[in-house]
Amino acid sequence: MHSTYKRYIFLQQNKNKQNLLHYRILKNTQ
Repeated sequence: MHSTYKRYIFLQQNKNKQNLLHYRILKNTQ
């Protein structure tokens, strides 16, 4: 259970990074 929790957090952080990247790209294109 502990490892799945870690993995979940890792995926969440990854998602946040991608969202930030996407947001920056959108901001730059406007």
